Amino acid sequence: MADLVGIGIVLQAQRDGDMSGIVERLRDQHATLSQDERNFLADLIEGKVKHKRGRKKSVETDSRDVDIWLRYSVLRRESVKSESAFSTCKEEFGLQRSAVTEAIARIERVLSGKQPNFRAWPKLLGAVLSLDDRESV
Repeated sequence: MADLVGIGIVLQAQRDGDMSGIVERLRDQHATLSQDERNFLADLIEGKVKHKRGRKKSVETDSRDVDIWLRYSVLRRESVKSESAFSTCKEEFGLQRSAVTEAIARIERVLSGKQPNFRAWPKLLGAVLSLDDRESV
């Protein structure tokens, strides 16, 4: 019978580039590596596993993106023109316009269900509810 924990850890490492599960199991003196984990590690050592490019999104990045999206959304609901809202967010968060645009687009993808791996759901739900509260006032 396959070691489901080992398979899950290998799949996560392949999908997200997150090696922490495998590292933890390697350091655990009581863990027995599955054949899938052994194969993955051999491929990694041989250079057959390609790492994801770019930085991995963190909870802090997700949280910052929620802040940007909320600020932009509030400005737009206050009838501020799109370009001015972008400029305000750019200045307030100290970011390039492209970073502001990507943060807003990313949260829109999360809300539409097109980007499932998101780590700041509680904050995002709170932001959406606060927008709803502002609308009902």
